[in-house]
This record gives sequence, C-alpha cells and structure tokens, in this order.
Amino acid sequence: MTEPAATSDDCAFIDRALEAWAAWARDSCIPRASHTSARYSTGHESLRSYLVLDDAQFGAVDRAVAKLENSSRAIVQVHYCRDESESKRCKARRCNMTLRAYEALVGRVQAEVHYALRPDVYDWQMLKL
Repeated sequence: MTEPAATSDDCAFIDRALEAWAAWARDSCIPRASHTSARYSTGHESLRSYLVLDDAQFGAVDRAVAKLENSSRAIVQVHYCRDESESKRCKARRCNMTLRAYEALVGRVQAEVHYALRPDVYDWQMLKL
C-alpha cells in the first residue's frame, strides 16, 4: 500500500519547520523567527511566520534531513541554509536547474521530510497553528 502524498498544507508546514530548523542550526540551537513578515500564507489561511519547536522536535527534523539522499540534502542546504534574501531563481541557477525544476525538487524534498516525520508532524501542526 502506498502512502498518501503530502498535501500543500503539509508541505507549507514542513517548509516552516525546515526554515526554523535552519535558523536553529545557524544560531547554535537557539530558535528564532526565520521570516521577517508577521504572517505566512499557505493560500488557505494565514499562519504565524515563525515556528517555535523544542529541542527534541528540532532534533527530529535534523535526523529526517540527515536520512535524505545526498542530492536531497544538498537542496535543503541551498534552499534553507543559504542567505534568506537570495531569490529562488539564484538558488536554482546555483544548482544548474531551471526555476520550475528547482521548485519541483524542493517540493519533493519537503514531502520526503514530511514522510520521515510522520506521525509526529501531525501533533506538531495541531500545537503550532
């Protein structure tokens, strides 16, 4: 039986979790808001732009990223760990990809991280919305 695909809301939550994880990693395990805006929109509803996870949850995200294939980990590094002001187009060029291919790969990686964090991520979503 195949697992259901991650929804756009799931990927939006994982995007926020990976943004927070990257900030946590950059700041020596001190979580901080990773977006400058006050709200983040998934297209369905507005969510707080920051996602505060505890150390155990950050550790779970870190383990999920560590289990990714090298190419997927490289995309995580480029997309989440590089300067936030760098555009997606620049990041895609850095990876020798078109913007469309880059965005598709980022979406696939978000789905992989979502799958690795199941079922914990559903509990996190209920607490963080």
